[in-house]
Amino acid sequence: MLGADLLPGNAVYMSVGNRVEKARADEEDRARVVGLCSRASSPEGRVDIQMRGVLALTVAEWDAVAGTDGGLKTGRRYFLSETTPGAIVATAPEKVGNYVVAVGIAISATEMELKRGIPHLL
Repeated sequence: MLGADLLPGNAVYMSVGNRVEKARADEEDRARVVGLCSRASSPEGRVDIQMRGVLALTVAEWDAVAGTDGGLKTGRRYFLSETTPGAIVATAPEKVGNYVVAVGIAISATEMELKRGIPHLL
């Protein structure tokens, strides 16, 4: 896949031209998460996307995309952010007009079982 400026753990969607972009829960097309980046995009724009299974990243990598301190919180569900492109959050969006999109469940501070959901409009 091709995409630019993507970090490990960023939630992405497919855009035109077979590219991936940072997903966000404030617009239907951008809320269609296809997976999470398993590593940062290369200088050439190549990126690896994980669509299912368990994604293991470092505590620092999860902190960067989930806004956490100390990695993921075990047992907590994570959702696509409605404000920060590519970010995931532990609280489902609540603003009318945005989308709730499940991303996965933390099974440890460094591992998430991906459980992508379809976007649900609020």
